[in-house]
Amino acid sequence: MELKEYLRQRLEELVKLKAESLEERPVADYIISWAREKGFEVVEDNAGKIAGSNAGNVIVRRPPRGKDKWVMLCAHMDSVKLSGDVEYVFEGDVMKSTGKTILSADDRAGIAAIMYIFENADKLGIDVGLEGVFTIAEEIGLIGAKNLTEKLNSKVGFVLDSEADPGSIDVVAPYHDKFEAVFKGKASHAGVAPEEGKSAIVSAARAIAAVEWGRIDEETTCNVGTISGGEADNIVAPSCKVTGEARSRDEKKLMELMNRIENAFKSQECEVEWRHEREYDGYNHYGCELESVFKEAAQAVGVEFKWVPTGGGSDTNVFNARGVKTFNVGIAMKKPHTNEEYIDLSELAKSTEFLIEILKRI
Repeated sequence: MELKEYLRQRLEELVKLKAESLEERPVADYIISWAREKGFEVVEDNAGKIAGSNAGNVIVRRPPRGKDKWVMLCAHMDSVKLSGDVEYVFEGDVMKSTGKTILSADDRAGIAAIMYIFENADKLGIDVGLEGVFTIAEEIGLIGAKNLTEKLNSKVGFVLDSEADPGSIDVVAPYHDKFEAVFKGKASHAGVAPEEGKSAIVSAARAIAAVEWGRIDEETTCNVGTISGGEADNIVAPSCKVTGEARSRDEKKLMELMNRIENAFKSQECEVEWRHEREYDGYNHYGCELESVFKEAAQAVGVEFKWVPTGGGSDTNVFNARGVKTFNVGIAMKKPHTNEEYIDLSELAKSTEFLIEILKRI
């Protein structure tokens, strides 16, 4: 089957499967059934039990055909929350949401491309062994990749989960920390004795106002995500919880920013219980020895190779931290996580061809 036609058929089947984070069973079963039908080795790991999902990560293998080398291809099975069954239309080669739901091209498009590569690897001249890793719960913190229990053979990998155009690879991605601050105040009657109280909400508000939020510089951001607290309008609030995150492609900048946020929060009137943790590490592929391979592959399919810096995280971050040199390949999905999501199948096909050429040369 011609590549673009194959991708369309697979995507139409995949986006109809409802598989939000921690509810990936339908997509997992679809991949397992396909792998068994095509004669590939397939296993499901224990990440689902660890994370509380109804499915684990699915790992599909096709052995090497002449090179004693394995390469990982990865896409995630979950989608963000759906407002209903996925509805889509085609405008030429463009598959788009009708506007009522997301499309789930993020990351079903990546899954479809990997399936094509596996099925056609022999005739395409791909001699390396292929490990397909289909992860759970990527959208809620890269949980599947973090809890992968299956040992991989691959030392190099490609994640198909970037909005970038064909021929593009994310070159640098941020370190990401999240925080939780619980302000401890003192309750009192707001109308009778407000001076006897100590408002946790007011302290939280002052702390937030003391910090610069949003884009700090071209590689650093921070955000307040949630605020909750108080008991009633006539009670001075005894507690307030604030959560948020900060990211930077420069780890030192991130550490300095987190210190500024912590100091601003702890300098207020109320006592603060402060917690922060690393969500994932960043990576930087500038100067990578595979750059010449990427340029040759791009030239072979008639696109321009581009390194693309990103402010987002993906399973790529986790696998790099685990010692698998991993690259996030652009598959040209647009406006993910919104009801305006769309993908041009011609662009997805070109991205798939780009990755095929890499695999032939690696």
